[in-house]
Formats: sequence, C-alpha cells, structure tokens
Amino acid sequence: MVVVAATLAVVWVLRDDEGSGELAAAEVLPADAEVVRYLDRAGAARQLGLGSDVDEYLAALQDAPWIATPLATTVALSEDAPFGELDVDWWASVEVDVGEGAPLNVYRLDDDVDLDAVADALADAGLEESTLGEHRRFKVGPDVPIDETGMVDGIPVQGLPDVTVLEDAHLLVVGAEPERVVDVVDGDADALADQDGLAVLTDRTGAPLYAVAFLGADALCDQQVELLGSTTTPEIAERLMDSGMGDLGSPDARGLFVVADGDGVRTEAVLWFASDDEAADDAKARQAWLVDGIDPLTNQRYADLLDSGNVEADGDLVVVDAGREPGLAVQVSDNGFGPLACS
Repeated sequence: MVVVAATLAVVWVLRDDEGSGELAAAEVLPADAEVVRYLDRAGAARQLGLGSDVDEYLAALQDAPWIATPLATTVALSEDAPFGELDVDWWASVEVDVGEGAPLNVYRLDDDVDLDAVADALADAGLEESTLGEHRRFKVGPDVPIDETGMVDGIPVQGLPDVTVLEDAHLLVVGAEPERVVDVVDGDADALADQDGLAVLTDRTGAPLYAVAFLGADALCDQQVELLGSTTTPEIAERLMDSGMGDLGSPDARGLFVVADGDGVRTEAVLWFASDDEAADDAKARQAWLVDGIDPLTNQRYADLLDSGNVEADGDLVVVDAGREPGLAVQVSDNGFGPLACS
C-alpha cells in the first residue's frame, strides 16, 4: 500500500429525514481516520439470537464471520479469563495514515467487566507496564511466557502486544499509537463524531451492526487502484476495466453497512458524491458494474457472487442494496471493491 496524507473533508451537512445512525465508536476514534471498521458485537449477537454459550457462538461464526472481533480466535480458551470475546460490547479498527503501521483496535468492554482487574491481570501475566497520561499501558516483552495457543493464564496476549486500559471509558486500545484514541478520550483531540464523512453515510442507513468505511481524501479511490495493480495480474486488471470499473465515480466517502432488518439483517453500500449529478451518473454505472464487474480476488463476476439488487441515487448519495446475506458482500468490500468500488 502507499502512504496517504489525507484527512476527512470538513463540510457540515444536515440530513433531518433519516435520523442519526452514528457509530458508538465515533465519539472516541480520531477525526482524521481514513479507514474504519466497526462491529456492534453485542447488538449483532442479539440480532442473531446468540447468548453466552461458546459452542453456539462458534457455530454461528461459520455462517456469519462478520460478527466476530479479532479476539474470537481464542473465545473457547478465555472462558475463565478476566475478559474475552463475549465481553466485548463493540469493536473498532481504525487506520489514520494508510500504509504506515498496523491499524489500532479499540474494544469497548461490557460494564460488568472490572477494568482495574483486567489491568492487574495483564500485569500479573508478565506484560511490561508503563503509563500513558493517567492510563496503564502494557506491552508483551521477550520474557512473557506465551503458550502454544498465544495465551498466558487464559489471556490472549498474542493478540494484545501493546494494550492501553482506559478505565473510565471502559476501553482497551491495542496498537503502537494508542495516543490517537487516548487524546480523543481525554479531550485533547477531535473525534470522528465531529466530522461528517461517516455520519452522512450512516444517517442514510441507521445505526449499523457492522461497518467498513473509507473516509480519506477522495475516499482512498487512488489507493484502491494502486492496490489492484499490486495484487492482480495485468490481465485481470484489464478485465476489470473492460467490465466497467473505469466508468464508476470517485466519491468523497463510501461505506458498507450491515443493519438490523426484522428478525434478520440487510446490507447496504452508501457512497457520498460532490453533487447530485455525479451521484446520478455513478448509480447508472454501478448498476451495470454489479452485473458485469469482476472481483479481483476470485476473478468471478459479481452477478455470480453477490445478491445485489437495486442501485439508486438519493441526492448526492448512491445507495446499493447488497442483499440479506452479508458474508460475501463484507468480504469483497473489505478492500474497497464490490459495491464500494470506485474509479
């Protein structure tokens, strides 16, 4: 990936017709976020009728892997730990400078979890402790006795190489630059909620259970094309362009969202353009793209992969009905392709 020096556009847009769909994480994520992934884990579990039974949860992940956080790989091993996958209220992953370093993972734990006990358990597991402001920070050093499952005393420390505990906010921030989130929580930096790129998208869908959103300058479309060039053969890249990718527009923000729908879920892609005319042109091209377009990972037509329905322009937005089965839509959209592809 290439280095991107992009920030969100600061344009205040009021949309009173749909109501607020703000992500809970938007209050603590940095305003200059470029890529955001979000899961309302507890809400998704309730929507799918899941409780605290580990075996039931693992079985559900086979059909709905989008409901899992990175902690899910150790859910069966963490039942006696001070926290684990089933204690996560919501999870978010955020990239600020795409291509520079790993994303930050932010876990909001259930109110019943004692964050002071969590911090003590991390210390007892042998992680190196320091402070970041008034918050306790822990890093996995060479002497931490990690077993073959990546655990220490039931704690999945291999997935927590650098974790900062924010007790009052009930958050665990995992990654090498936790100050990006800590400064927002402490009131020293602006939050993603203060910007409009993501809010414009989620106001259209309502509060999502799952989201992936691209919010940098021109929604990182240039970076998607460069990623395409580095991960596919020239023949596949040519097929993509011939199948209509080059006719798509370049939105200012774009996202895929899984939302509750009756006793199930539905999936929508929303793309925000600079004008109504741009949105109208893109909607026509996107409808054709979702029939004839080629997925660069599988080299298959999207019409054979996705249950995508209507594509419509709604003012300066383009909205794609991506069906009631989120699995493949989430997978192909994770790198910005599928319903989220742009030119």
